[in-house]
Amino acid sequence: MTLLVQFKGGDDVVTLSSGQLIGFFGSGSISAFGESIPPNAYNRYTAVTNTLGTINYGALPNVQYISSITGDIGNGAVALTSIPSGSCTLHIRLTSGSALTRLQAVRLIVYDNRFGLTVGPFDVAVKGFEYGSITWSTMSGSAAPLVLTPHTGSAQLYHDYYVGISASPALSGSHVTTALALYAEWY
Repeated sequence: MTLLVQFKGGDDVVTLSSGQLIGFFGSGSISAFGESIPPNAYNRYTAVTNTLGTINYGALPNVQYISSITGDIGNGAVALTSIPSGSCTLHIRLTSGSALTRLQAVRLIVYDNRFGLTVGPFDVAVKGFEYGSITWSTMSGSAAPLVLTPHTGSAQLYHDYYVGISASPALSGSHVTTALALYAEWY
């Protein structure tokens, strides 16, 4: 049995294709593609882009980290529990083809792709939350993933997750070695 994974914007408008990346841009009053995020600030614009961050394949819903329990989707700080699923950065769908599955140990991992899943990014702080959560999690390698809700009840053809992600650089410049991986056990 094969489990297919699809990454889309939380609003289902943009789908990430093979070779495309998530780019985090802008801060303060700037919320545009290609604009730098100052160190220790969080993104105000999120888009699907290429490896250089020079092509905008489409905006993703942006959720800016504000505090451990709040985010900004464009109208100021709100409780994470008030953020609709369609305003989350990503809609991750796992499809089991013609078979029905259950999921356990579901993890979204942010890592430095030069060193593998165990090593978190050095120059970027990444926060994430699953739709319905009350707090952000700091994501850094396989030791600190975003733990997603297991689907161990009745077997399903589709498993949907909505996730908000926000990033902050520690240093100025492009950061192209930060990667995402999804880990799930299915049966």
